[in-house]
Amino acid sequence: MWFRFAPENIRRCAGLLNEFRNATKALPNLKVYTSYRPTETTISAMKAEADVRDPALRVPVPGRLLPNYSACIVDENMKPVPIGVSGEILLGGIGVGRNEYLNKSELTAQAFIIDPFAKNNGNKSARMYRR
Repeated sequence: MWFRFAPENIRRCAGLLNEFRNATKALPNLKVYTSYRPTETTISAMKAEADVRDPALRVPVPGRLLPNYSACIVDENMKPVPIGVSGEILLGGIGVGRNEYLNKSELTAQAFIIDPFAKNNGNKSARMYRR
């Protein structure tokens, strides 16, 4: 969601990408990794190595889900959308617990939902984060 609301920050990241490209001249073994996560859920849910030497590399750099995490892109009816169609990101897995916003039960109920895609979720313990 950060990318949707902050296009000027993406342009700044492109400048930072050039700085990393320049750094590889002095540090030939330099490896750069990207990470994605909403603050409310975990330290990181997706990671990828960004080959800053590749002139075709652009930001944002896509990553892969870490083990025990799930992500789904859904429409306004909470139905998964086809690949390539934009929608809302839902993040589930081990990093989404029984979190809550202090004294904001309505916001908590909107953001931390029961995972509708989890298998064997009869006790409704699997959760997803939406923003």
